[in-house]
Amino acid sequence: MYFGQVVETGSTYDLFYNIKHPYTKGLLQSLPYNKLKDQTLPTIPGDLPSPLSPPPGCRFYPRCPRSKEVCSKNVPEISSISNDHYVACFNPLSD
Repeated sequence: MYFGQVVETGSTYDLFYNIKHPYTKGLLQSLPYNKLKDQTLPTIPGDLPSPLSPPPGCRFYPRCPRSKEVCSKNVPEISSISNDHYVACFNPLSD
């Protein structure tokens, strides 16, 4: 979930090893496992939108490295990728 919108759902395996949404990927890349004490954790670039005036379209598009024009205008519907794996993205990650 990002900023009140479900962006990806699925099994634990799918969410860790078959990631389809750019936010899920960024979130998992920022986990501190296997990091040395003096290493900086990766972050998702950009600023969080204001809850008082959220952006139109996909809430993640201002920070998304894969955003397209459609992302700024329309909210993506959640769609099935496979059994029990769903993503709300106009430009999901490929395998």
